[in-house]
Amino acid sequence: MSFSDWFTGLTARFDADVMREPAARAGPVAAPTPAGWVPLLDWCHSGAGDGRCPWWRPGALPRVGQRFEVAWLDASCAPVVAAFCLHLDGSEALAAGGRLAGLLLRLRTKRDDALWWRARQRTDPWDCGHLREGTAALQALARFRPRRATLMVVEGLPDDRLQAVLRILREHGAAYRHPVRLLVLGGEPPAGGRRL
Repeated sequence: MSFSDWFTGLTARFDADVMREPAARAGPVAAPTPAGWVPLLDWCHSGAGDGRCPWWRPGALPRVGQRFEVAWLDASCAPVVAAFCLHLDGSEALAAGGRLAGLLLRLRTKRDDALWWRARQRTDPWDCGHLREGTAALQALARFRPRRATLMVVEGLPDDRLQAVLRILREHGAAYRHPVRLLVLGGEPPAGGRRL
């Protein structure tokens, strides 16, 4: 790892070649922490470490216990997962706070991204999205480097494609600066994945 790795992550944007951002809900904003989100939050943060680097080594690999994890949920949980993504990535906080509060939240998040010695908090926004399908998306996934903690959701992906995704994430996961969580909705639970 090097200083340029840290700086590249700091200037990176949401990787739209790998994921689609979660769609905003049309209905009212849900309660801040619905009971159905607790297992998802716990799984996302389990093994995530504090994400800190020594202040004198911004390019060092941050302290993350488990850089990549996979879990499975029944497809009927898709609405809960959609709402959870909007909570976890800060979209609901942005929508609820108005224009100025949203700008301040974005600036605070970017500031926190820059502080490599700062411990990650459970309230920090993650990048969340549905994994894109197709050959180009798999190639982009092989180049993917998370700019912050990331939750990827897959639903209805054929088993051969899911296995290719898992292979790529497992091969590259050891070098990720931030935790990456892959949540599989429906189908057969992937080998080595946790049932939530």
